[in-house]
Amino acid sequence: MSSLEIKDWSINVLKELSNLTDINNDEFIFLAGNNYRKYILPSIKNYKIPLQGLGIGRQLKFLKEKNEQYM
Repeated sequence: MSSLEIKDWSINVLKELSNLTDINNDEFIFLAGNNYRKYILPSIKNYKIPLQGLGIGRQLKFLKEKNEQYM
């Protein structure tokens, strides 16, 4: 997506999160890359980014391994 599309997407995500959660007190775990979370994080108080700093290949490997553990 283009930067403008990501911004629009982020606005929609924040609206949905606000409707479904307590955005100021709930904790969120982000698995999306920086390009997708950078517009959301300023509006979220409590969050974790467990895959931060890993390249996409390592992220996908980690997620695949975790998925296989629970199947």
